[in-house]
Amino acid sequence: MTPRQRLLLVLAASAVCVLIGIYYLIPGIYHVLTFDGSPTDTRTKHALLFFGLAVLGVIASRFVGRSGVSKS
Repeated sequence: MTPRQRLLLVLAASAVCVLIGIYYLIPGIYHVLTFDGSPTDTRTKHALLFFGLAVLGVIASRFVGRSGVSKS
C-alpha cells in the first residue's frame, strides 16, 4: 500500500467518524450501542468520542502521508 493510499484511507475513516458523530447528535432516531435511557435521545458522549477519533485520524494522516517521503 502506497503512502498516498494510506493517507486517503485514514482521511476516509476520519470522515466516517464525523458522520457517525453527527448521527449520534440527531434526536428522534434509533441509536445503536445505547444501553441506558431512551435509544432515541441525543448521545453527546458518543458523538464526542467519534469527533475525537476523527481529530486523531486527521493528526495521524499528517504522519502517514509523510512516511513514504525519503530525505535526500
